[in-house]
Amino acid sequence: MAVYFKLVGQLLDFENQDLTRIDLNKLEKIFCAFDPNRQILELVDKVVNKFMEDSQVFKKTKIVMKVEEGTKTLFDYPTFFKTHVYKEEFKEILNEKISLFSHDIEILKNKISSLAP
Repeated sequence: MAVYFKLVGQLLDFENQDLTRIDLNKLEKIFCAFDPNRQILELVDKVVNKFMEDSQVFKKTKIVMKVEEGTKTLFDYPTFFKTHVYKEEFKEILNEKISLFSHDIEILKNKISSLAP
């Protein structure tokens, strides 16, 4: 969900990513349109896959898995995202992976801007 809303913020050219300050009409345009939402979710999937393929992220997941194995806790990606992805080092990696899809983001921006208010 974090990546979804990060992309929505970029699609709406919202710099600080605080979606609580966005005009709700702009969000509603996105939330009510099936096709753009589907495309955003597909883009989220691509970004997350690229993020998880990154060697620094991969190394960190292996470290977390080893620590959690000692306490018999199973590793799961939602917990990893909640506890580690918001750290500055991972934010930078995530932003880098999102930037790989700038062309897709521009296409979606155009599609969203053409939606009826």
